[in-house]
Amino acid sequence: MEPRTITQAKRNIRSLLSIVDHFRTQFDLNIDELMIFMTVGDLNVSARKTEFLYIRPTNMTAVAYALNIPRETVRRKIKTLVDKGLLKVRNREIFVAELDDWVSISNKMSEYGDVPTALAS
Repeated sequence: MEPRTITQAKRNIRSLLSIVDHFRTQFDLNIDELMIFMTVGDLNVSARKTEFLYIRPTNMTAVAYALNIPRETVRRKIKTLVDKGLLKVRNREIFVAELDDWVSISNKMSEYGDVPTALAS
């Protein structure tokens, strides 16, 4: 394996760990909560090539499927995220509580440099 490949892998890992540490200390989110919050927002938002932004609800099954994690884990973490005010649940439909918060947290990730290759795909 080339040293360049190892160096890039180490840079990716440091970037990912910095992101996770920031959200753990600043927002009291563990990695599962962060991933679920970001996934719910991604599933909620449908940005088209028009001036309109479409928000559509998601559900626990879709989140569990998107992350390939157990539905029960998603249910527990969503409850925690609702308690923290980051998500809303209405009639089993899940939304980010404030789209501005989701965008702000997403943009905060870019402050840590390149998104690790595994996350970009």
